Amino acid sequence: MSSRTTITILYKTKKALEALKREESWDEFLLKLIAEVQRFRREKTGKNSPKFSKPSMMR
Repeated sequence: MSSRTTITILYKTKKALEALKREESWDEFLLKLIAEVQRFRREKTGKNSPKFSKPSMMR
């Protein structure tokens, strides 16, 4: 069984994220966002290998 949690964010932040998320689940969207940020940081620092493995969705 996967556990769930709640994060508190400003309403305008949630609306901006919802506009990007579209029909994806929050888990799918946020995991893709995390992977993209990690990729960007690796490219920015010139590191080719990921420091952390790609996040996987908990089931």
